[in-house]
Amino acid sequence: MKTMDMPAAQKLFSIGAMSRETGIHVSTIRMWEARYGALEPVRTEGGARRYTTTDLERLRLIKLLVDRGHKPSALATHDLDQLHAELFGRSNHNGNPPSSELRIASMGSTTWRSLLFTDPAMQAWTPAAHFDALSEVENRLESFDLGIVLTPALQMNLAKYLAAAFSVYKSKTLIVIYEFSSSSVIRFLSALGIECIKYPTAPTDLARSLASIIDARQAEHQSPAQPRFGMETLQTIAVADTNLLCECPKHLASLIISLHSFIQYSNECVNDSPKDALIHEKLRDIASLGIVQLESGLDLVLEAEKINRLQPPLALAGSAATR
Repeated sequence: MKTMDMPAAQKLFSIGAMSRETGIHVSTIRMWEARYGALEPVRTEGGARRYTTTDLERLRLIKLLVDRGHKPSALATHDLDQLHAELFGRSNHNGNPPSSELRIASMGSTTWRSLLFTDPAMQAWTPAAHFDALSEVENRLESFDLGIVLTPALQMNLAKYLAAAFSVYKSKTLIVIYEFSSSSVIRFLSALGIECIKYPTAPTDLARSLASIIDARQAEHQSPAQPRFGMETLQTIAVADTNLLCECPKHLASLIISLHSFIQYSNECVNDSPKDALIHEKLRDIASLGIVQLESGLDLVLEAEKINRLQPPLALAGSAATR
């Protein structure tokens, strides 16, 4: 554990902020840090953990890879280049856009546009077009891959306008760079997949954050992993009478079946608005990721108990009895 000895300009995050930014529970961050050495925070004089922007980017990428079935222990010591290579087979540590063909539009404060995009670190992200008013770009979003909204004050009325304007463009990425807002507004936009970055932030850090967000979105739009367990196999495991010391396989199988049922239910839900449809789509994506992770856990337990998931039902109990 390092002591606090960093330049004043270095932006640092508390463990709570890391949890909010990545969606990883504080206890999980601590476990990955202690068990696998995934992070090496500095300590304040009061003993509180503080993490760098690089730590935040690494943690975001590790979560993406874990969500796709990788083991955190295998990723813990990877640097940014290695994590990007695992995710995409290439490096994006320099903060450049993943593709030179990415079409970017900025909207809002022209003053901020001049400050942000003239810095050498941000020149690769220079928008192809800038619009002073959001209404000017609303009907032209189809022409762009990424929209960057620049606003000093991010209020709920603007958040709702952005949610409505972008709800029909699910393949687009919207990022809001703001100076003042409330946690309820940020949570509202985050739930809809709209990313928010607080200003001021160093241009180099902003470029890397943009690159990480785009990488994450591209990963989300890749074909989801196919379920490894058929419903018949899951039902067999869920009701099997085994001699195991615990019933983890049965519980895991039941959870996976429940998530499949939830996805089917969500597909049939009535959507009263584009916002409802977007939320249900996100819920289905989350449930699908949950299935992938639980299946990895089920495979792990079956392997540890020397149970072949392709064996007939009676072999489940037999394999445990003959250990």
